[in-house]
Amino acid sequence: MERKYAVVIAEDDLIPRNKLKHFAEKLGLTVLDMVSSGSRLIEACELYRPDIVLLDIGLEKLDGISAYRSLLDKGISPKMIFVTGSSNPEHLLLSYELNSVDYLAKPVTFPRFEIAVNKAIQRIKADELLNAAVSEQVNMITVTHKWRDLTFSENLIIYAEKLSKVKHVNIYLSDGRVIETSTPLKKMLEQTSRYIFSPHRSFLVNLKYVASVRPDPVIYGNYLIAMNHTNAEVMLARTNYDEFLSLREELRKS
Repeated sequence: MERKYAVVIAEDDLIPRNKLKHFAEKLGLTVLDMVSSGSRLIEACELYRPDIVLLDIGLEKLDGISAYRSLLDKGISPKMIFVTGSSNPEHLLLSYELNSVDYLAKPVTFPRFEIAVNKAIQRIKADELLNAAVSEQVNMITVTHKWRDLTFSENLIIYAEKLSKVKHVNIYLSDGRVIETSTPLKKMLEQTSRYIFSPHRSFLVNLKYVASVRPDPVIYGNYLIAMNHTNAEVMLARTNYDEFLSLREELRKS
């Protein structure tokens, strides 16, 4: 039996909030909570870990965009569907930057809502397949740490960064450790599976931990990759952008 998907509704207006609840339950979703403020959204997602968030931008106290970014910083990344009455083109751009599933303009119709939810469910299924594939294939890598060899699973790697002012690489792991190594990024990459990608000459990233991608506000044409379990953003060179998207999609389908 296919599992039921859980949703948190973030909407500050009672009538649209109840309408979204009705639509969600009609599609068989489990509505875990309905909130009207960004701070309550953060609390609800920390408590329930929903599959999907229906997100209005104009929430009370803390706006929806800021609240969702806060969730990403905490390593919580439910599939997000914007539901808003805003016609501001900047908000549409932000939805793409935050890797939203869809952008629904109010008033929302049920057929349009159903399309968005189905897209979210397909993304969830793709991520679950990717995570299953990663867990089945445990690839070990070895680096030099304090003049000795250190071996660990590549699944622990969030990202690695070559520091420009010193001759070493910092490897940031999901268990909280930061490993300093003299092993070059190129030598590390030779040991890894396709899940480890070089988005920039100074970085490696684990595609398993990618949360979202946004344009670099400083270097035109480049991008920044937000990683789960860390506040860091990793540079993605414009020359590697298409390969990054292609590989990520390929791994989702494999």
